[in-house]
Amino acid sequence: MRCQRQILDVCWWVHVSNVEVLQRSGLSTIGDILRHRRLSLFGHVARLHPRVPAHDALRLMVDTYEGSKTSWSRPPGHPRNVRLNKIQADANALLLYTSVILVNYDYN
Repeated sequence: MRCQRQILDVCWWVHVSNVEVLQRSGLSTIGDILRHRRLSLFGHVARLHPRVPAHDALRLMVDTYEGSKTSWSRPPGHPRNVRLNKIQADANALLLYTSVILVNYDYN
């Protein structure tokens, strides 16, 4: 946000909300950019050939997430938040965003 303010030449003492800065710049928020990149990487890895190591790692992560027995186990003390939770939250946010756009779309 600070870089966008510098590009738009907004001084620090002038009160301009972050929403207004985003509207003036026409850029997406960093959260939207990260969400898009995470989902595109997930789609890329999911479509890889099954013998590629990245696809194997994704398959192992999905199997572990679903509770299937695997030879891998999380070391004690490590967080339970897995990347699939974040991808699922991103996909849900994208579906919610898409449904809001479709509801607000003027069909005339």
